[in-house]
Amino acid sequence: MLLALAALTADRALRGVPATWALLGGTVLGMSGLALCKVLLPILLRAHFPARITLFTGVYTTVMALGAAVAVPVAAYAGLPSLGLAVWAVPALPATLVGSFVRAPKAWTTSAAQGSATYVSPWAMARSRLRALVPRTSRSRR
Repeated sequence: MLLALAALTADRALRGVPATWALLGGTVLGMSGLALCKVLLPILLRAHFPARITLFTGVYTTVMALGAAVAVPVAAYAGLPSLGLAVWAVPALPATLVGSFVRAPKAWTTSAAQGSATYVSPWAMARSRLRALVPRTSRSRR
């Protein structure tokens, strides 16, 4: 997620340069960052806020929509469309810095058969939703 935030911040900063290479390079960085965010953000919400997934999904969707709605007036106020897009690097940089301090929580699940807690890696959530819910001891028996 930190890589995605860094790519989005670099994209916004590159958009301030009125050159074709900056437009193309920023577009590639921005699309890559958004693709990663779209996949990883719901997983992080599920890991960090399991009881409030719908609330935080609504919050980040609303913030994205508001950011898109405000982009045109900001670009008009700045006078240059490229500078209007580069303004968004200002809130993206603190978000990236704050995101660098967020660590993956240790997920634990209880095995009903054994009555003990087993560690489930956060990486399992990225591979498959079903695998993240099945303890390792159950997977090894299959």
